[in-house]
Amino acid sequence: MFYRIKRSTIQKTAEAKRLAEMRAHLENEIATASTAGTPAPDQPKRRRYGGLKRAAALVALVVAVAVIAGEQLAMVSANAVLNAQVTTLRAPITGRLRVEPRALGAPVRRGEVIATLANPRLDTTRLDDLMLERDTSQAALTQSEATLAAITRARTALLPAIATYSDARIAEAEARVTEAQESVQAATARVILARAEAGRADTLAAQGLRATAIAEERRTELAVATASQRIANQAEARAAIVLEAARAGVFLGDGFNDAPHSVQRREVLALERERIAAEAAFHRTQLGALQQRLDAEHLRVNARRAAVVGANVNGRLWMLSAADGEDVQAGQEIARLVDCTSTVVTLSVSESVYNRLSLGMPARFRAADDGRVFQGEILRLAGSGAREVYNHLAVAPSRLHLERYDVTLSVPELRRDPTLGCAIGRTGRAFFEERPFDWLRRLVQ
Repeated sequence: MFYRIKRSTIQKTAEAKRLAEMRAHLENEIATASTAGTPAPDQPKRRRYGGLKRAAALVALVVAVAVIAGEQLAMVSANAVLNAQVTTLRAPITGRLRVEPRALGAPVRRGEVIATLANPRLDTTRLDDLMLERDTSQAALTQSEATLAAITRARTALLPAIATYSDARIAEAEARVTEAQESVQAATARVILARAEAGRADTLAAQGLRATAIAEERRTELAVATASQRIANQAEARAAIVLEAARAGVFLGDGFNDAPHSVQRREVLALERERIAAEAAFHRTQLGALQQRLDAEHLRVNARRAAVVGANVNGRLWMLSAADGEDVQAGQEIARLVDCTSTVVTLSVSESVYNRLSLGMPARFRAADDGRVFQGEILRLAGSGAREVYNHLAVAPSRLHLERYDVTLSVPELRRDPTLGCAIGRTGRAFFEERPFDWLRRLVQ
């Protein structure tokens, strides 16, 4: 900082000294011209004209010095450079790099392939494990489905035997109902006969024609016949219950369900089918989850097996950080591109000029060896020692640049120019006010 202040002070002192010398020289010339312009009475006429010529030359000299001083003392940059943002391309995966043949500084378009990466040594252990789990689960599901099919066939094969048994038991129950009904009819007939015999015996006993004991015997036979009738009715009711149950598929025998072996086997197979169906549903769900994980792993492996590095801006290839055929790691820098849509003008000015500038102030830029002047405005005032602001710009500042005061211009017309729009590094000068010869420059243009 002390060095910059001392340098600025020395520059100001030198300029003041030159101006003082120029002023003394002009005063001396004016005094000489005044003396020469007052000729003595005896001086020839031609000497008066010579004095006028010297006076005119002196005035022209003063005007020329003023114009040159105006040109030099106008607010102008010491140097100006076309600059732009730089974007870094990094390797998305680990692998071997193949760079597309392209010269440094060559134009690139957004999406254009800069390099490709291939990783033949990619670890696929996780993918292999998931495939093994998937195949195991698929085999288990296939086995469960085959077992379910076998159980279904076995249960279907038992249906004829069950139907035969059911028909036979129903026929047997119907026969027992018929037998019970006939027994009821026989019992009813015996009751009628016993009642008639008992009536005659009572009549004869009352007339004294038959002994009372015989009448008592006939009444006992009537009671026995009546009881037999009730037993036959109950047997008929039981036979009807058995028949009704048999028609409903329940075969009663000695107070329990007398199901045949085929029916029992079919029920056992039904329970086994439910269990196998649950296992199959589990394997099916597990297989779906494994397939999802396998698809995700396939995507991950494919993304890491090969990759394309494309340009993310419209600009130029600025630098290659890795060579063709080199093995790079994920995240390693591969190349740098300059973004031509972000072209700006970076420059430095003296402290006196810097303190008269402000953001948004109009400015003009003229490239070296190019007569055109582009209109712009001040975009940033970074001050002295502004090294950090150039970390992401294509052209770094020089040591002398950092000793002065940094200014950045936005020049939209320059970005649209086909010649200078991406001429990064091209030098020129920037101006912040009108100069005496600007009218002549515009006339020439």
